[in-house]
Amino acid sequence: MAISIFLSIHNFVRWIVLLLALLVLWRAYRGWLGKKPWEKTDRMAGMMFTSSIDIQLLLGIILIFLRGLSGIPGRFYMEHVGPMVLAVVFGHLSSALSKRVTLDVDKHRRAAIWFTLSALVILVAIPWAR
Repeated sequence: MAISIFLSIHNFVRWIVLLLALLVLWRAYRGWLGKKPWEKTDRMAGMMFTSSIDIQLLLGIILIFLRGLSGIPGRFYMEHVGPMVLAVVFGHLSSALSKRVTLDVDKHRRAAIWFTLSALVILVAIPWAR
């Protein structure tokens, strides 16, 4: 029962992650290519995206332990778990590296590059058939 509840939540949060990915990508590319100022909203959108992928990772880890480590095929780790951890790292790198530069266009550029990498890895690693 607990597995089905956590799996349902994990599946629902996937859509929130994807919607927030669209938001941060839109803001980052709009700011970079349109040479817009870096706003508090840009930072907040990035924080919401990274928080959502953190929550998704936590839910995934809970599911792994509820199912038991031996009950999950090794291929699943290579195709889903590993890439998703990498996507979380890319998302956090985007936020961290954007803070380290002073020019707004550079903040947006770094956010666009690293959020794009994070979103692409997420899209590839989602088991769409489930």
